[in-house]
Amino acid sequence: MAGCRTSRLAGGLAAAGLLCAWPLAGLGQDQGPGRPALKFTLSERLGLSDGDDLDVEEEGLTATTNLSISLNAATSVSAISFDASAGLRKNLSNGSSDVQQPRLRLTYGRENLSSAVDLDLEYRERDVDTLEPDDDLEDIVRFSTGTREDMSANLGFVFGRDAPFGGGLDLGYRTTRYADTSDPDLVDGETVSATGTLTFVIDPRITALLRGTYSDTDEDAAGRDVLYENISAGARLAVTPTLSTDIFVGYTRTTETEGGIEDQQEGASFELSFTEERLNGAWTGSFVSDLNDDGERRSTVRINRSLDLPRGALDAGFGLSQGEDGDLRPLYSLAYLHERPTSRLNLSLDQAFTTDDNGDEALNSRLSVSYNRDLTELSSLQAAVFLRSTDYLGGSEDADRQIDLNLSYRHSLAEDWGLVAGYTHRIDSENDTTERSNEIFLSIEKSFWRRF
Repeated sequence: MAGCRTSRLAGGLAAAGLLCAWPLAGLGQDQGPGRPALKFTLSERLGLSDGDDLDVEEEGLTATTNLSISLNAATSVSAISFDASAGLRKNLSNGSSDVQQPRLRLTYGRENLSSAVDLDLEYRERDVDTLEPDDDLEDIVRFSTGTREDMSANLGFVFGRDAPFGGGLDLGYRTTRYADTSDPDLVDGETVSATGTLTFVIDPRITALLRGTYSDTDEDAAGRDVLYENISAGARLAVTPTLSTDIFVGYTRTTETEGGIEDQQEGASFELSFTEERLNGAWTGSFVSDLNDDGERRSTVRINRSLDLPRGALDAGFGLSQGEDGDLRPLYSLAYLHERPTSRLNLSLDQAFTTDDNGDEALNSRLSVSYNRDLTELSSLQAAVFLRSTDYLGGSEDADRQIDLNLSYRHSLAEDWGLVAGYTHRIDSENDTTERSNEIFLSIEKSFWRRF
């Protein structure tokens, strides 16, 4: 099966190269605003890796061809975007080959004064131990071997935005498939979700809200089904010109079915959030108390401050969370950006609780620090540290940790041509076992642009 997929992708890469050769002649043409734009990027990467945690496709000398295509178009009322990317990796040491992280995404949005609609379709395949900066920490809990295939479809609709009566509907579908994994807790499954909201404007400062939420998760191999249902009533209040708050009080019911045995839990839910606008940023805060997918209550309070700085921005937050075990656990968040004419510093920290496939809670954390320095007008140096961890609560499993240390050098060779060389050191810790790997790489890439 892998060989068939590889051959199809290789043919697709060649065809895409022929199809995208023609934009070169149009780079000098008029590129007026609002016209569809196409970007095509092709890169070739050589890497040499060794280490304890590498599989047969990764260890040794590898050559990877990466291709990405992006097409965007927008008008005053609508926007559409299509992105496709994939890599074909060949291990020059043992002759094996595989497809690297294919991804397709289509987004569409349209709005007017009274309504809006948006659509998001995505297909993605990646290693289980891959975590992207835009991944939701509430959806990721395991870092193991093998690959993960995700397909999702989301549709949103809003009406009556400027009317006394309005509302919105969000529909979602997601399926996850695992392959070649050594973790028995990673099982295939699908989730169907729907959230509907009705709004009733009582006066300019008070809006009544009614919201219903439904989510059904079905796991294939384990035969476990989790149903979440919630109905809430609330209000949105404009307390002052700068202070607004939302409040919801509701009822939640969760139903877990496994092996023909049904376990149903129910209870009250409560949400309170506020935003206080300031000249140089804002204060935000929230308190949420609800049942999780396993029917256990978790209550979380957060406070956050955002600041606009002369050379960047700061967004810092602190929170406390308490589960059924009664333990009070701190939560931290931080996003800091500092820019100078020739350098840039980024720092971010995120934490979130989630529930794994067994219904057990875990705390996911992600920390990244990167520093970029321009050496000349054509070259730059970047150093980065990336840490992620999963702490399992109330179970026998130890925490999982992964640390990436990266150093890279980039040089612009010519217009839209780039050369990148670098080194990566990874440390994986799981169940009292620590493994390390190293990689040095050299990559050259070329980008093509075209407006129609």
